[in-house]
Amino acid sequence: TTITVDVLDWEGPREFTTCRKSGSSGPSQSNCDSAYGSTTLDGAVTVSSGIQAWTVPQDGTFTLEAFGAQGGKGRYGSYYGHRGARVRGDFDLSEGDTLYVLVGQEGQSEGGSYAAGGGGGTFVFLNGTSASDLILAAGGGGGNGYHYYYYSACGGQSGGTSTYASSGSSSSCYSHRSSGGGSYYSRYSGSTLYVYGGGGAGIDDYGDHFLSSYRAHAPTDSTYHGRGGTHPYAYGGFGGGGSGGYMYRYSWGSQYYSSSYGGGGGGGYAGGGASYYRGGGGSSYNDGANQSNSSAVHNGAGKLTLDLAE
Repeated sequence: TTITVDVLDWEGPREFTTCRKSGSSGPSQSNCDSAYGSTTLDGAVTVSSGIQAWTVPQDGTFTLEAFGAQGGKGRYGSYYGHRGARVRGDFDLSEGDTLYVLVGQEGQSEGGSYAAGGGGGTFVFLNGTSASDLILAAGGGGGNGYHYYYYSACGGQSGGTSTYASSGSSSSCYSHRSSGGGSYYSRYSGSTLYVYGGGGAGIDDYGDHFLSSYRAHAPTDSTYHGRGGTHPYAYGGFGGGGSGGYMYRYSWGSQYYSSSYGGGGGGGYAGGGASYYRGGGGSSYNDGANQSNSSAVHNGAGKLTLDLAE
């Protein structure tokens, strides 16, 4: 008796990117068809609402490494957007499993004089897109609206707690939340309420914003699918990045005005908080074996690399 066994040749690493898309909304099918045309993902990715679906071709242990997106920087007084986190782990996957990948996009830079959007988180789901299907998430960095220095604590966090910044121009970032979306920063001065950048979204919650239409949304949101904050002075990156820019209103009236301060929080497992100048970093999640995680190390847009484990 002769037994025939089909052996699949692994074609090599896959790298999921933003498909050259930027902004608060994710890529289209045509964006990714074009971006992956000469890669090992050619013809293998289906896109819906910016989320990329890929079917596992064979059983095996795979190493996944995700990077959150960098936050934006202000037009004046800031050289850097805060960097995204990196999370890496090994996962046992089966032929026919589907990975759903949301790749974080950078927060807007130089949208206003000191406005900067938060970077989006990068998320990986297995066989579904609910919070319970999440296997990996890398937090995005906060927007850096004003300061010459780079604060690692305002970047995407490798652990499960996000950060926020105080209102001062020279202080660092502090622990914020271990679940939910980031908060916005506001203050009263006399009879005027000032509201600065919006918080980043968490895995299952939006980022707080004074006006709900500018909120960053969770990747599990069935309508907005991880859309970043949409304030016109500085949008947050796709993947739940909070928008920068502030608005104010007089307490005796309802008219709103916009101006150009504020850093948005980064998207992540928990969203980063916003502030007067700098947004905090989103947190991360890793359900894999042989973990290796780093805070605030990644420049540019998010990405996910995938390969058979050695």
